[in-house]
Amino acid sequence: MRRNIDIVLLRGEKPFGNGWLLPAGPLREPLSALRRAHALVVSGPKKDFSQDESGILSKHARAPVFFAEHRPVSWVKHDTGEPAEPDRLKGVRVLAFAAIGNPESFEHSIRQTGAVLCGMVSYRDHHPYSDDDIRRLAKDAEKSGAGAVVTTEKDGVRIGKWSGSLPLYCLRIRMDADAALEEMIRRIDSISTRE
Repeated sequence: MRRNIDIVLLRGEKPFGNGWLLPAGPLREPLSALRRAHALVVSGPKKDFSQDESGILSKHARAPVFFAEHRPVSWVKHDTGEPAEPDRLKGVRVLAFAAIGNPESFEHSIRQTGAVLCGMVSYRDHHPYSDDDIRRLAKDAEKSGAGAVVTTEKDGVRIGKWSGSLPLYCLRIRMDADAALEEMIRRIDSISTRE
């Protein structure tokens, strides 16, 4: 597969972490690799992207910078796949769990729905859930006084059958991009359909 374009996705909050490469930090390549990028997409609220981080980007990258933000679309009941409006759990105490690289982003999305976060259990990214993990989560949810348990769609697919007495919902999100990024995506789509 031939690579035509490099789009680099950065977290809005602390995108460069401590500035170190894996495993000492979050970077997969040195900042100098940003020179290869054709576009940079900052994921998260624009206000989270500091002046210092803008300065780092302008020093290392020549590409245009776009912004996109996660938005809750719906809750999906894990056992039935039935979707519900994002405000379905408004005011409901929920225990959340996730095995993703940025659990704080998931917490932010939960709060956007109006659900009341009474606890968050974070696992390492791509954690393989065991039956014991599921039983422990169900037990922790009951102890916390939660009315529901919530997770990401990515994690919902990986946990298999939910055995807890409380309902499990997966949060479906989408990326809302600024108009300039939407236009760039349309142009890329039109080019790729011609090839």
